[in-house]
Parts: sequence; C-alpha cells; structure tokens
Amino acid sequence: MNNITTLIEGINNREYLFFSLKDPIRTIYGLLDSFVLIFGVSMNLLLIYLIKTKTATGMEIYKKLLYMSCFMDLIVSFWTFIVQPIPCISHGYRTVLMNGIFRNSSQPIRYAVYLMWIQLMLIFLCTTITQYVYRYCILCKNGIISIKLFGTLIFTQITLFFAHGSILTWADYPRKEELILMEEIKTKVIKESGLTDVEFISFVNARAFRWLLHVIVMLIILPGFYIIVCICMIKIRKVVQQMNVLKLKEYSLQVSAALLFQALLPSFEAISWTIQTFVPVLITEGNTVLYTVFTDIPIHLIPALNPIGTILLVAPYRRSVFRYFGITKAQTKIIRIQTTIQTKRRRTVSIHPTYGN
Repeated sequence: MNNITTLIEGINNREYLFFSLKDPIRTIYGLLDSFVLIFGVSMNLLLIYLIKTKTATGMEIYKKLLYMSCFMDLIVSFWTFIVQPIPCISHGYRTVLMNGIFRNSSQPIRYAVYLMWIQLMLIFLCTTITQYVYRYCILCKNGIISIKLFGTLIFTQITLFFAHGSILTWADYPRKEELILMEEIKTKVIKESGLTDVEFISFVNARAFRWLLHVIVMLIILPGFYIIVCICMIKIRKVVQQMNVLKLKEYSLQVSAALLFQALLPSFEAISWTIQTFVPVLITEGNTVLYTVFTDIPIHLIPALNPIGTILLVAPYRRSVFRYFGITKAQTKIIRIQTTIQTKRRRTVSIHPTYGN
C-alpha cells in the first residue's frame, strides 16, 4: 500500500513540456488527453485504412464523408492535447485554465490557442451538417450537388465561425480592470479544488451582458445544428427505405447509423457547455468548481469514440477488425443474424414484389 501511495505521489507534483501533473485535476486531464491522442489517432488511422481497403462497392460514394470525420477527429484530438482546457465555475464566474504546452505562455497567446480549440469544436459541428447535406444531395437529388446550396452553407459557416470567435473573445477575454477580482476568485478556486498554478485563460461574470449575449448566440447555433441534421436524416431515411437493391440498402443503413452516431456525440458538447453556461448564472455562491471542472471530459473523448462507432456499425470494417483479432465467435454470430435478416427480407420481397409505375 505504501508503495502505491509513493508511486501516486511520484506521478503527481511533476511538470512536463506538454502537460502538468502537479495536482489531481491536472493529472487527470494530462493522462486523459494523452490517452485520447494516442488511442484516437490510432483508431482514426485504422479507420482510414479500412475505408481505403475494405469499403464495399455500394459504399464507395460515401468514402469522402467517412474520410472527413477521420481527419476532423485527428485535428481535434491533436489540438485538444495541445490546449487541455479545464473549465472552472466559481461564485458566479466562468473561468478556464490550461494544462497544455502553452499553459505558461502569456496573453494573448494562451487565449488564441484556446479560442482555436473552441472554434474547432464549432467546425466539428459544421462538418457533421455538411456530411448530412452532401448525403442528402446524393440520395434525394439524384447525385446533383447544388453549388448554390453548398455555397450558402459554406458562406454561413464562415460567417458563423468569425462571428462566434469575435463575440466569444469580447465576452470572456480577461480584462485589466478585473485583475483584483481575478485574484480573489483564483484564491477561492485553489482552496476549493486543490488546483495549482492557477492562471485564467478566460474570465467573465456569467451574468454580465457580454456573456449573456454569447449564451443567446449558442442557444441559436446548437438547436439549429440539430434541426438541419434531423431534416436531412428524415428525408434520407425515406429514400433508403424505398431502395430495392438489398445490399445497397444495407450499406446505406450502416452509413446512416455511423453518421447518426457521429451526430449524437456533439450532444456531449451541448450538455457540457450548457452546464458551464448556466451553473454560474444560477449558482453564485458555494463550491461548484469540482462539479464543473470535469464537464469537459466527455468532449475530450469524442475523437476516440467516433472511429470506434463507425468501425462497429459498418459491417465490412467490423468484420475485418474481428477477423484480425480472431473474434470468430462474435463474427460468426453477427453473420448468422445478418443472414437471417437478409433471408427474411428476400422472402418478404418475393411475396410482395415491387412493381414499377
């Protein structure tokens, strides 16, 4: 027991180039983001290989969609490791610390690095929308990619990108006139959480007008994101259900499941940001640091979870991985289930044939 305690104490109180392990919270974030970087990069590279070599003939048109997710996951996992943001909500103030390589840099360098991470999360959402719109054009518009539609989408996303960045910077960039107040909150954060080397990247009173304006913008962006995804998903599902070629229909359903999984993961962001946004507005007294400091952890896991979902949901990729690891029993069982489903569907089609108009 003493050896374990000594080992833990040896891990803590250490300062490295890419992260700090000086306290338990920094240790958790440092180890978590290191794991996500290694595991996430490995899984995404594996998925890229599977997309390139194991994609079935009927799914080749969707390669670009799947590649897009992989590249975004690689970028997000790398930049998350660089930043390692730690949100802290204390006494009505929303603050963010950094545990990454730029943690000892001066402002505005630290804030710029953090802002790029936030904007990458926004691009992540926009990428998911683009995937659904692209697939909508492929299936519902006979493969005709509307230049006007995508031009409008790109223009909207670029405008949203710069508008959100400007509003967020105006809202929570630390101001010189708040230095005394920042020192008071810093003391409380250290006392309540045990964090060390507390230097705020961002700092704002959650009830300040500038922050509430940012909240309103986010309340428009996030529901709008899911509205567009839901509209495209409903229209795509109708087309897929009407497909007569069984194999193509199965592949389309698998891609739909993978994209839906990827679309649901950003809900982690929505939940986390909702907590970080409204907790300081509603609770202005008491120790809330430890309740909110871990709300970013699900967001950090997204680049590692995305490729796993795609691999498991798309049959050719899943079978290849199972075969490599020798999971023959699971593979055989899945094949039997799929064969049974296919047989029942063929019987249904033969009993109720579909005639052309």
